[in-house]
Amino acid sequence: SCVPGKTTIEAIERGVGMFFYNGVKVLLDNLVKKNNVSLVVVTGGNGINVSRLCEISKYVPDLTLHGVMLMAIKKPRSF
Repeated sequence: SCVPGKTTIEAIERGVGMFFYNGVKVLLDNLVKKNNVSLVVVTGGNGINVSRLCEISKYVPDLTLHGVMLMAIKKPRSF
């Protein structure tokens, strides 16, 4: 439930937060339903919170570093 802010600044901050939360939730739900997605991988600074919006998501905080590691293992000759 959303508790209204006591000041204009609090009200705006909470409204923006709810807008973001609901917008991301709708996007994830549509992605999953329309594309028969079985897993949503989430990363980034706010990824842990975003991953909570989708039941089939997995939060991978260091996804970029996994990619770098795979590149190092394969030792590509050029990019």
